[in-house]
Amino acid sequence: MPVDTQHQRGRAPRGAAGFTLIEVLVVIVILGLSIALVVSRGPARSVGLDIEGAAGSIAQNLRLARSQAISTDRLVAFTLDPTGRVPIVDGTPGATLAPDVRVTIMTATGGSVRSQPAITFAPDGSSSGGRVILGAGARHLQVLVDWLTGRVNVTDAP
Repeated sequence: MPVDTQHQRGRAPRGAAGFTLIEVLVVIVILGLSIALVVSRGPARSVGLDIEGAAGSIAQNLRLARSQAISTDRLVAFTLDPTGRVPIVDGTPGATLAPDVRVTIMTATGGSVRSQPAITFAPDGSSSGGRVILGAGARHLQVLVDWLTGRVNVTDAP
């Protein structure tokens, strides 16, 4: 009976599958390069999604201000901080808006002439009225607040 000398010396028998060190290193380098490409691209951003998200956030904050006015039976104001990045309901700041979205409050009583224009809601649900105009790139949306009912709607800006 012949003795397999290769097997006895610690070598794999002929036909045994495996990878060489070079092959493993090449695969690791390729994976590293592909991960670096994905990470260097940064987070996926869409101007359209940013402006829609900001409009939704502002509309939600306006609805919150209206519901607080009704439930607490007092006036509640909605404003933006001086930089226009954070909506404020009754002194409580909300979530910061996307950096590439421009925001302007236009009130029914003279536009954005005051340093901090506000849209106020009365205990009966009515409001001072106004609109919040948002712009990002070529897209413009507006959040309208009806003065009589306090109803909040998001539409395309003209």
